[in-house]
Amino acid sequence: RHVAPGPMGVSVAGLLLLSTIDARTNLALVALFMAVLGLGLGATMQNLVLSVQNTVASSDLGAASSLVAFFRSMGGAIGVSALGAVLSHQVATTVSEGLVAMGIKADPHEAGNIPDLSTLPAPVRELFEFAFGEATAHMYSCPNLRVTSGLAHRHVGTPTSMRGPGAVPGLCALA
Repeated sequence: RHVAPGPMGVSVAGLLLLSTIDARTNLALVALFMAVLGLGLGATMQNLVLSVQNTVASSDLGAASSLVAFFRSMGGAIGVSALGAVLSHQVATTVSEGLVAMGIKADPHEAGNIPDLSTLPAPVRELFEFAFGEATAHMYSCPNLRVTSGLAHRHVGTPTSMRGPGAVPGLCALA
């Protein structure tokens, strides 16, 4: 019936932290920021499942739980596809522009390919590293945060009591 605001707040904090990264951010710091986001999302997902299970009739618990899992999987697949397309486009654009600025003829079809960085000259390797760093930062920028913080505000509801032990036949709960 409601999603706990604490874990959603941790998720939003993780996205806020990730919105501060750029191509020069230390990878350990990026990993820490991603861990904060992961902890928040992990805790939010379980609360979402519990909220759904406490909303439906006991005869529909299996269907409701599987529907949550299905939409979580679909959302993950769609999200990875969409953000992968954003990342790919951003990298290709940055690499093409950077190669032109270096005086190297850029093939638009080759700019999206990931070469073996160890075989590239230092300036070109740094361009690819910069392009991926900036594209990753772009994915976590402010437009993403506006949507997330808006969703966080909408999902915080009025707390309701959950089913207690013995409220549903065959359901075990700790007292």
